[in-house]
Amino acid sequence: MKSLFILSLLNSLTNSQTKTICQLDERQISYNEKVARTRASLLSSSPCSASLIGKNCLISAGHCQDGLQDWITEFDTPLSDMLSGKMNPSLPENIFNLKKVYGRKNAFHGKDWLVFSVKRNEITGNFPGEERGHYEILKTLPLPKSPLRITGYGLSSDKEKRNIQQSSTGELLSIHSKRNIIHHKVDTTAGNSGSSIIDVNSGKILGVHTHGGCRQHGGQIIQGNQGTVIFGNSEFEMAIKSCLENED
Repeated sequence: MKSLFILSLLNSLTNSQTKTICQLDERQISYNEKVARTRASLLSSSPCSASLIGKNCLISAGHCQDGLQDWITEFDTPLSDMLSGKMNPSLPENIFNLKKVYGRKNAFHGKDWLVFSVKRNEITGNFPGEERGHYEILKTLPLPKSPLRITGYGLSSDKEKRNIQQSSTGELLSIHSKRNIIHHKVDTTAGNSGSSIIDVNSGKILGVHTHGGCRQHGGQIIQGNQGTVIFGNSEFEMAIKSCLENED
Protein backbone atom coordinates (compact mmCIF):
# COMPACT_ATOMS: atom_id res chain seq x y z
CA MET A 1 0.00 0.00 0.00
CA LYS A 2 2.83 2.37 0.88
CA SER A 3 4.49 1.88 -2.52
CA LEU A 4 1.18 2.53 -4.27
CA PHE A 5 0.74 5.75 -2.31
CA ILE A 6 4.25 6.91 -3.25
CA LEU A 7 3.62 6.09 -6.90
CA SER A 8 0.35 8.01 -6.80
CA LEU A 9 2.07 10.97 -5.19
CA LEU A 10 4.82 10.98 -7.83
CA ASN A 11 2.23 10.89 -10.59
CA SER A 12 0.40 13.81 -9.00
CA LEU A 13 3.62 15.79 -8.78
CA THR A 14 4.43 15.04 -12.40
CA ASN A 15 1.01 16.17 -13.54
CA SER A 16 1.26 19.29 -11.40
CA GLN A 17 4.59 20.18 -12.97
CA THR A 18 3.54 19.61 -16.56
CA LYS A 19 0.02 21.05 -16.07
CA THR A 20 -1.10 19.38 -19.25
CA ILE A 21 -2.97 16.31 -17.99
CA CYS A 22 -6.15 17.89 -16.72
CA GLN A 23 -7.23 14.95 -14.55
CA LEU A 24 -6.36 11.34 -15.46
CA ASP A 25 -4.33 10.64 -18.59
CA GLU A 26 -6.96 9.24 -20.96
CA ARG A 27 -4.95 9.39 -24.19
CA GLN A 28 -5.13 6.32 -26.41
CA ILE A 29 -2.88 5.18 -29.26
CA SER A 30 -4.40 6.34 -32.54
CA TYR A 31 -3.78 5.99 -36.28
CA ASN A 32 -5.10 9.20 -37.78
CA GLU A 33 -3.61 9.52 -41.27
CA LYS A 34 -4.13 13.31 -41.38
CA VAL A 35 -1.98 14.01 -38.32
CA ALA A 36 1.81 14.19 -38.58
CA ARG A 37 4.87 14.40 -36.34
CA THR A 38 7.36 17.16 -37.13
CA ARG A 39 10.97 17.36 -36.00
CA ALA A 40 14.23 18.96 -37.10
CA SER A 41 15.63 15.65 -38.39
CA LEU A 42 15.37 11.90 -37.84
CA LEU A 43 17.87 12.31 -35.00
CA SER A 44 15.86 14.96 -33.16
CA SER A 45 14.24 14.03 -29.85
CA SER A 46 12.00 17.13 -29.68
CA PRO A 47 8.95 16.61 -31.89
CA CYS A 48 5.77 18.59 -32.41
CA SER A 49 2.47 17.78 -34.10
CA ALA A 50 0.85 19.06 -37.32
CA SER A 51 -2.32 18.42 -39.32
CA LEU A 52 -3.15 18.37 -43.01
CA ILE A 53 -5.54 21.11 -44.17
CA GLY A 54 -5.00 20.54 -47.89
CA LYS A 55 -3.10 18.52 -50.46
CA ASN A 56 0.26 19.61 -49.05
CA CYS A 57 -0.61 22.37 -46.54
CA LEU A 58 -0.33 21.80 -42.79
CA ILE A 59 -0.79 23.82 -39.61
CA SER A 60 1.11 23.61 -36.33
CA ALA A 61 2.40 25.86 -33.52
CA GLY A 62 4.87 28.66 -34.21
CA HIS A 63 7.12 27.84 -31.26
CA CYS A 64 7.71 24.36 -32.66
CA GLN A 65 10.16 25.64 -35.25
CA ASP A 66 12.22 28.40 -33.69
CA GLY A 67 13.41 29.84 -36.96
CA LEU A 68 12.76 28.90 -40.57
CA GLN A 69 15.19 26.03 -40.96
CA ASP A 70 14.14 22.85 -42.75
CA TRP A 71 12.39 20.07 -40.87
CA ILE A 72 10.75 16.74 -41.67
CA THR A 73 7.08 15.77 -41.44
CA GLU A 74 6.32 12.11 -40.65
CA PHE A 75 3.08 10.16 -40.95
CA ASP A 76 2.19 6.64 -39.74
CA THR A 77 4.84 6.66 -37.03
CA PRO A 78 5.72 3.32 -35.38
CA LEU A 79 5.98 2.63 -31.66
CA SER A 80 9.07 3.99 -29.94
CA ASP A 81 11.82 1.73 -28.61
CA MET A 82 10.44 -0.21 -25.63
CA LEU A 83 13.71 0.01 -23.66
CA SER A 84 14.98 3.52 -24.36
CA GLY A 85 11.86 5.36 -25.50
CA LYS A 86 13.77 6.60 -28.54
CA MET A 87 11.51 7.50 -31.46
CA ASN A 88 11.56 5.18 -34.44
CA PRO A 89 11.24 6.91 -37.83
CA SER A 90 8.40 6.45 -40.26
CA LEU A 91 8.97 4.55 -43.49
CA PRO A 92 10.62 6.70 -46.20
CA GLU A 93 7.39 6.82 -48.23
CA ASN A 94 5.68 8.52 -45.25
CA ILE A 95 8.30 11.26 -44.72
CA PHE A 96 8.01 14.68 -46.37
CA ASN A 97 10.43 17.60 -46.58
CA LEU A 98 9.55 21.23 -46.01
CA LYS A 99 8.59 23.21 -49.11
CA LYS A 100 7.54 26.66 -47.87
CA VAL A 101 6.49 28.55 -44.74
CA TYR A 102 3.41 30.72 -45.39
CA GLY A 103 3.19 32.30 -41.96
CA ARG A 104 4.42 31.95 -38.42
CA LYS A 105 3.72 33.62 -35.08
CA ASN A 106 5.55 32.83 -31.87
CA ALA A 107 4.26 35.39 -29.40
CA PHE A 108 2.74 33.21 -26.67
CA HIS A 109 -0.98 32.58 -26.03
CA GLY A 110 -3.27 33.28 -28.97
CA LYS A 111 -0.36 34.31 -31.18
CA ASP A 112 1.32 30.96 -31.67
CA TRP A 113 0.75 29.29 -35.05
CA LEU A 114 2.51 27.99 -38.15
CA VAL A 115 1.32 27.35 -41.71
CA PHE A 116 3.60 25.45 -44.07
CA SER A 117 3.65 23.19 -47.10
CA VAL A 118 5.65 20.07 -47.89
CA LYS A 119 7.21 18.72 -51.07
CA ARG A 120 6.12 15.57 -52.86
CA ASN A 121 7.44 12.36 -51.32
CA GLU A 122 10.71 11.34 -52.95
CA ILE A 123 9.58 7.72 -53.39
CA THR A 124 5.88 7.92 -54.27
CA GLY A 125 5.89 11.32 -55.95
CA ASN A 126 2.67 12.17 -54.11
CA PHE A 127 1.68 14.90 -51.70
CA PRO A 128 0.41 13.57 -48.33
CA GLY A 129 -3.11 14.96 -48.73
CA GLU A 130 -3.56 13.15 -52.01
CA GLU A 131 -3.35 9.84 -50.16
CA ARG A 132 -4.71 10.78 -46.74
CA GLY A 133 -7.29 13.51 -47.21
CA HIS A 134 -7.31 16.60 -44.99
CA TYR A 135 -9.26 18.54 -42.38
CA GLU A 136 -11.44 21.56 -43.06
CA ILE A 137 -11.32 24.72 -40.94
CA LEU A 138 -14.28 25.54 -38.69
CA LYS A 139 -15.90 28.85 -39.69
CA THR A 140 -17.79 29.42 -36.44
CA LEU A 141 -16.98 29.40 -32.73
CA PRO A 142 -18.51 26.51 -30.74
CA LEU A 143 -20.14 27.01 -27.36
CA PRO A 144 -18.43 26.21 -24.05
CA LYS A 145 -18.64 22.53 -23.06
CA SER A 146 -18.59 21.49 -26.72
CA PRO A 147 -16.63 18.21 -27.13
CA LEU A 148 -13.12 18.52 -28.53
CA ARG A 149 -10.51 16.04 -29.69
CA ILE A 150 -6.73 16.43 -29.84
CA THR A 151 -4.48 13.96 -31.62
CA GLY A 152 -0.72 14.35 -31.48
CA TYR A 153 2.70 13.15 -30.44
CA GLY A 154 3.09 13.91 -26.75
CA LEU A 155 5.40 12.39 -24.17
CA SER A 156 4.31 9.34 -22.19
CA SER A 157 5.56 7.47 -19.12
CA ASP A 158 5.23 4.30 -21.24
CA LYS A 159 8.42 4.23 -23.34
CA GLU A 160 6.77 2.56 -26.33
CA LYS A 161 4.18 5.37 -26.39
CA ARG A 162 6.74 8.16 -26.08
CA ASN A 163 6.02 10.72 -28.81
CA ILE A 164 3.88 8.37 -30.89
CA GLN A 165 0.39 9.33 -32.00
CA GLN A 166 -2.21 9.37 -29.22
CA SER A 167 -5.67 10.89 -29.06
CA SER A 168 -7.94 12.20 -26.32
CA THR A 169 -11.22 14.07 -25.91
CA GLY A 170 -12.39 16.73 -23.49
CA GLU A 171 -14.44 19.91 -23.17
CA LEU A 172 -14.04 23.38 -24.56
CA LEU A 173 -13.89 25.69 -21.54
CA SER A 174 -13.86 29.09 -23.23
CA ILE A 175 -12.69 31.13 -26.20
CA HIS A 176 -11.31 34.64 -25.77
CA SER A 177 -12.03 35.80 -29.31
CA LYS A 178 -10.31 39.20 -28.99
CA ARG A 179 -7.08 37.49 -27.92
CA ASN A 180 -7.62 34.38 -30.09
CA ILE A 181 -7.11 32.04 -27.12
CA ILE A 182 -8.80 28.68 -26.61
CA HIS A 183 -9.01 27.15 -23.11
CA HIS A 184 -9.75 23.43 -23.08
CA LYS A 185 -9.39 20.39 -20.87
CA VAL A 186 -8.18 17.79 -23.33
CA ASP A 187 -5.15 15.83 -22.09
CA THR A 188 -1.86 16.77 -23.73
CA THR A 189 1.86 16.58 -22.95
CA ALA A 190 5.08 17.99 -24.41
CA GLY A 191 5.13 17.11 -28.11
CA ASN A 192 1.42 17.83 -28.53
CA SER A 193 2.22 21.43 -29.43
CA GLY A 194 0.79 22.11 -32.86
CA SER A 195 -1.90 19.43 -32.58
CA SER A 196 -5.14 20.47 -34.21
CA ILE A 197 -8.04 21.07 -31.82
CA ILE A 198 -10.98 19.32 -33.47
CA ASP A 199 -14.58 20.30 -32.84
CA VAL A 200 -16.09 16.81 -32.48
CA ASN A 201 -19.58 17.87 -33.63
CA SER A 202 -18.38 19.13 -37.01
CA GLY A 203 -15.14 17.19 -37.40
CA LYS A 204 -13.40 20.45 -38.34
CA ILE A 205 -10.37 22.25 -36.91
CA LEU A 206 -11.06 24.96 -34.35
CA GLY A 207 -7.40 25.84 -33.69
CA VAL A 208 -4.02 24.48 -32.62
CA HIS A 209 -2.92 23.42 -29.15
CA THR A 210 0.09 25.38 -27.89
CA HIS A 211 0.46 25.45 -24.08
CA GLY A 212 -0.38 23.55 -20.92
CA GLY A 213 -2.04 25.29 -18.01
CA CYS A 214 -4.67 23.10 -16.34
CA ARG A 215 -5.39 24.25 -12.79
CA GLN A 216 -7.87 22.76 -10.36
CA HIS A 217 -9.71 24.18 -7.38
CA GLY A 218 -12.01 22.07 -5.26
CA GLY A 219 -11.78 19.24 -7.78
CA GLN A 220 -12.92 21.50 -10.63
CA ILE A 221 -10.87 22.62 -13.63
CA ILE A 222 -10.74 26.42 -13.43
CA GLN A 223 -8.23 26.96 -16.23
CA GLY A 224 -7.46 24.62 -19.06
CA ASN A 225 -4.74 23.91 -21.53
CA GLN A 226 -4.47 26.57 -24.18
CA GLY A 227 -4.35 27.01 -27.91
CA THR A 228 -4.72 29.49 -30.76
CA VAL A 229 -8.10 29.83 -32.49
CA ILE A 230 -8.28 30.16 -36.29
CA PHE A 231 -11.67 31.77 -37.01
CA GLY A 232 -11.39 35.54 -36.62
CA ASN A 233 -7.59 35.38 -36.35
CA SER A 234 -6.87 37.38 -39.51
CA GLU A 235 -3.14 36.69 -39.92
CA PHE A 236 -3.59 32.97 -39.32
CA GLU A 237 -6.52 32.84 -41.75
CA MET A 238 -4.60 34.74 -44.44
CA ALA A 239 -1.61 32.39 -44.16
CA ILE A 240 -3.92 29.38 -44.54
CA LYS A 241 -5.64 30.98 -47.55
CA SER A 242 -2.30 31.72 -49.20
CA CYS A 243 -1.04 28.17 -48.70
CA LEU A 244 -4.21 26.57 -50.07
CA GLU A 245 -4.26 28.89 -53.10
CA ASN A 246 -0.68 27.95 -53.98
CA GLU A 247 -0.88 24.17 -53.58
CA ASP A 248 0.90 22.18 -56.28
